[in-house]
Amino acid sequence: MVMDRLGPFTGIIRSLWRARAEGATTTRAEESPRIDAAAPEGPAPVERDSPDLREHLRKRLASLTKTTREGRRAAFVETVLLWELSDSASTDPHFVEVINRVTRELNSDPRVSARLDDLLTELSGTSPP
Repeated sequence: MVMDRLGPFTGIIRSLWRARAEGATTTRAEESPRIDAAAPEGPAPVERDSPDLREHLRKRLASLTKTTREGRRAAFVETVLLWELSDSASTDPHFVEVINRVTRELNSDPRVSARLDDLLTELSGTSPP
C-alpha cells in the first residue's frame, strides 16, 4: 500500500485552523500539533476525496511561476485550507494571517519541513527552487 503523504498535512492544517478559530494563541513549535498526530477531537469536517485534493494541489502548484519555496508552501496551505473549509474561508479578514501562521508552524520543525518539501516535489514533479 502506498503511504499517503498528504493526509497528515491536511490533519495538522485542520488542527491549526481550529486552534485559531477557538482563540488559541500558542505559536511555539513544541506546543503545536505534530504532523503524525491524530486528528483533533470534535466534529469531523466533510470528508472529500484525497485524490481530488491531490489533483487540485498539482494544478495549483503548476500554476505558480517563479515562486520561492515559501511561496509554494503558502500556496499549499491556502489550497488545503480552502479545500477543507470551502472557498468562503478566503473572505475571513484573518485568512492570510492564518495561512502565514500555519506555514510558519510547518516550517518550524525540520522533520516536518523536509516531509513537506518531499510532498511538494512529488505534487509538482519538480525540485524545490
